[in-house]
Amino acid sequence: MRRRARQHAENHERWLVSYADFITLLFAFFVMMYANSKT
Repeated sequence: MRRRARQHAENHERWLVSYADFITLLFAFFVMMYANSKT
């Protein structure tokens, strides 16, 4: 029972990794756009 509860919690928060990766890429994109606009 304990193993199933822990596995469910890990699967439940798996979307957070994809979301954090997307936000990081979005931030890097806007930093690059800002850097290119200053030149």
